[in-house]
Amino acid sequence: MPNTTTDTFLRQTADVLSNLEVRYQEASFDEQVQLRDLLDQAMNSYSSARLTLLKNKVTSTPADIAKMNQIKRDLDRAIDFGKLMAVSTKLVSFLTSRFF
Repeated sequence: MPNTTTDTFLRQTADVLSNLEVRYQEASFDEQVQLRDLLDQAMNSYSSARLTLLKNKVTSTPADIAKMNQIKRDLDRAIDFGKLMAVSTKLVSFLTSRFF
């Protein structure tokens, strides 16, 4: 039986990354240049976290889901580029500190 907490966390994180990619596409060229490395870091961090979770090396928790919900809300509220960068940094920081 799959771990529903892990499944929920992975789906939420994938949704946040998808939203971040859309925001990247909507950004100006100069903003895209600034955001590209952070977006790549977020994608790589998600991939590594996903493998860690699927190999059962770490278990996700309801607190992880709550944190991802907060990051999603912050991304939804990020109306300017500076806030978008801050939320992206928060996502990378959370994934790397929690799952590595």
